Amino acid sequence: MNKFIKTVPLSSVNYEFLRSLNGLLGLTDREIDLLSIFLDLENRDSKAKGQRKSIDGTANRKEIMRITTITKDNLSRYIKRLKAKRIIVRDYKEDINVLNKAILPVIIGNKVVQITMILKVKEDEIQN
Repeated sequence: MNKFIKTVPLSSVNYEFLRSLNGLLGLTDREIDLLSIFLDLENRDSKAKGQRKSIDGTANRKEIMRITTITKDNLSRYIKRLKAKRIIVRDYKEDINVLNKAILPVIIGNKVVQITMILKVKEDEIQN
């Protein structure tokens, strides 16, 4: 089994995690930056008490625009792209938009994030 190890500070785990998955996700650098912020907001909101809010709600959009200086229209376009790529999905139980659980890093013991990637190889179809 191939194993690649990279040591990163806790503050950049989300960003590095997304960069590691990007071969599958096909995100632009700007989308990775924005999604990294969404992950930070998701982590913050999941620790807060009370009812969960939509990841793309007004408060989070304002926070992202403040952090990145991105315009409201451009942020809306990026969110639309993330929805099209099924990175932001609808949680019908809570009736809110959330980040797809498949892209949420799980930090084990505040030390390790492990990614298992399975590439299924299929036989090429023979063309006649």
